[in-house]
Amino acid sequence: MTVPMIAMRAVGKSFGAHQVLRGVDLDVAPSEVVCLIGPSGSGKSTLLRCVNFLEPYDEGEVRIAGELIGYDLDSEGERRPMAPSRLRAMRREIGMVFQHFNLWPHMTALENVSEPLRRVRGLPKGEATDRAAAMLRRVGLADKAGAHPLRLSGGQQQRVAIARALAMQPRLMLFDEPTSALDPELVGEVLEVMRALAAEGMTMLIVTHEMGFAAHVASRIAFIDGGRILESGPPRRVFHESAEPRVRQFLQTYHDRNAF
Repeated sequence: MTVPMIAMRAVGKSFGAHQVLRGVDLDVAPSEVVCLIGPSGSGKSTLLRCVNFLEPYDEGEVRIAGELIGYDLDSEGERRPMAPSRLRAMRREIGMVFQHFNLWPHMTALENVSEPLRRVRGLPKGEATDRAAAMLRRVGLADKAGAHPLRLSGGQQQRVAIARALAMQPRLMLFDEPTSALDPELVGEVLEVMRALAAEGMTMLIVTHEMGFAAHVASRIAFIDGGRILESGPPRRVFHESAEPRVRQFLQTYHDRNAF
């Protein structure tokens, strides 16, 4: 039996008195692409951040390739915070791309990709530079290696951010609405990179409002609302055959239903 790359069981998360996630169960298999959809404020981004423990979950468990992340279990099964060194080691296997690009403005595109390789992976400068250049080629930005972020379009900056995550050679990629901060004409170039990653077999969990992209690239769609996953299944079933009223209501807000 294949061990899921991500296994979430009864995951709960609250901010003060506000419960954001309520007993979430979700598996993502190796090489699977799962798109999380749902209304704003439904818990999508919080769920994503719980996967790599950027947001500590309060209840349940999250396992990456079978290993509990964020906590260790003692001999009686009680959990305690994971040692920071082990948490850092697990996070190195998980790439994350945010809504906003989080590039260092004083560094070139090449330096933005190579610097984490030196700081986190400990690669020599030459090896880090070579790998960074290869990743920029992979996302179609070989000619922008020497450009600073302010000289790049939003789509180009996001592709640098993807290259930076890929350079770490992760087993899993998380995307938190990677096109939401882009002008419409720049969205396609980022989605094309993500399509290529899916075709290569990269395991991905993606929070997105791009329904056409989700319909054509995702192995599975998970609809979340009110901190609960109300439906999960193949794109065609979720988009066109859902028996869940909340899912149908949400999808009616998208005018071009033919896109998915």
